[in-house]
Amino acid sequence: MSRKRISVQVAAAHLERFADVEDLLRHAGMTVTDQIPQIGYVAGVADESATDRLRAVPGVSSVRVHGEEEEPDAPDYSIS
Repeated sequence: MSRKRISVQVAAAHLERFADVEDLLRHAGMTVTDQIPQIGYVAGVADESATDRLRAVPGVSSVRVHGEEEEPDAPDYSIS
């Protein structure tokens, strides 16, 4: 199963328990690579099969899959 780059948004009502939500995401199969607790943002990688488990974590409001783990990040916006 391929690993995907994933971002998770934690619901505003759960920001005070951000660390707990992050721990649950790790237990659900996510390897966290970045986080911004103040706005409830968590980024990382996980097997594609883990997305449903990530969505089921209490306090998670959205899960977005951004592509394969080894794919480069999309370039910044440009008018060229």
